[in-house]
Amino acid sequence: MWNYIKTKSYNIFISHPEDVCMTYLEHSFFSLYLSSRLIIGAFQAFVHAIIPALFKTSSSDLVTSIDTTINSAGCRKYITFQKIDEVIHDYPDSHYY
Repeated sequence: MWNYIKTKSYNIFISHPEDVCMTYLEHSFFSLYLSSRLIIGAFQAFVHAIIPALFKTSSSDLVTSIDTTINSAGCRKYITFQKIDEVIHDYPDSHYY
């Protein structure tokens, strides 16, 4: 029974953060940071819906910013296009070219 609880707890709380190279706390703070940005963005989009002259580019700016933030967090911060290109060039007979 105890092993079942430990396994379930691991799967619920630890598995995903480890998959993205973060601790539980790092993942929690990162997710809270993103949610706060999304709440602010939702408010700006709501105001923009009523008064189109305000926050004209805030939604698209937010999407671009969040995409950059997510792609530079956890495991992804270690992967660059240059590194991918180097790996591909190490295998010239690969099907990528």
